[in-house]
Order: sequence, then structure tokens, then C-alpha cells
Amino acid sequence: MVSIYSLIYMLFIIKFTYSEQNSLQNVISRVTVFLTDDTKMLTNNLKKDDQKIIKDTMNSKVEGDLLNILEKKLPIYGRHLKKLDTKYNSKYNLLSQESQNFVIEIEGIIAQDMIGDKDKLDKFIKETLIPKYSKLTESSKTELKYFYNKSKGIQMAAAKSGSL
Repeated sequence: MVSIYSLIYMLFIIKFTYSEQNSLQNVISRVTVFLTDDTKMLTNNLKKDDQKIIKDTMNSKVEGDLLNILEKKLPIYGRHLKKLDTKYNSKYNLLSQESQNFVIEIEGIIAQDMIGDKDKLDKFIKETLIPKYSKLTESSKTELKYFYNKSKGIQMAAAKSGSL
């Protein structure tokens, strides 16, 4: 069984190895950003061979959408990942501009600074996510609470700012 932290760590190694992310890396980064229950479903049943297929697909220089290629190699995983990405995009498009800016900023920080261990994630939540979240308007806080409804980070930020 692979932990979510291993998957995130793998993504960050790939991100720093290759300067430009492909669609598959973008999708995995987006749906794993706050360690929701949905993303745990992505990693709980991965076998070593599946991990290798994912890593090889992300590193592939093949033309075309790597998410589609992954779906052909691992149909259940690929379809689930596409479903999560569609769900993410649908919810994201309904957010206000302030909330969208928050999401983009936080995801950018995570992609640059996170290495994939629990201590760094907890530190990020306490020192970066909560202060930025606290500065938002109440309507944006509410939107984000529902956007990331299973997010440990948003739940902590909402509780700390009193909007839970």
C-alpha cells in the first residue's frame, strides 16, 4: 500500500526533475492538494507495478494527453482520476474570484515548497494556510469550506478563524 505522502513525494521529485508539468501531473497535484478522502481512494489500492506505471507514464515523452494514456494502462485508476479532476474543475468554476485566487496561490505554494512529509504539511497548514485563510471575506471562507469539504487544512483554518 502506498501512502498519500509517497505519491506527493513522487510528484514533487518529478516536478523538480522536469521543469514543465504535463496534464497528468497537474491533475494529480490538484486532486491531492489537501489530502481529502477522495485522494486516499487513489492510493490505497496501488500495487508496486501500478506505481511504476504511473511514474513511467508521468515521465513519458510520448505525444498526447498523458492522463488518457494512463487511463488505457490503468483503467480504473485513470477513470477515477478523471472523475476527480472533473469534480474539482466543476467546483472550482463556481468559486468567487477571491476564492479562486486563494486556491491558485495555495496550490502554487504547495507545488514549490512541499516535499511530502506530514510535519512539513502540518507546518504549512499552521503557518501559511491558516493566516491566508483568515484574511479572506466570510463569503470566501464559506465557499472554500465547501470546496475543500474534507480538507484537514481548511477545517483547521475555519475552526481557528471561527467560521466553522
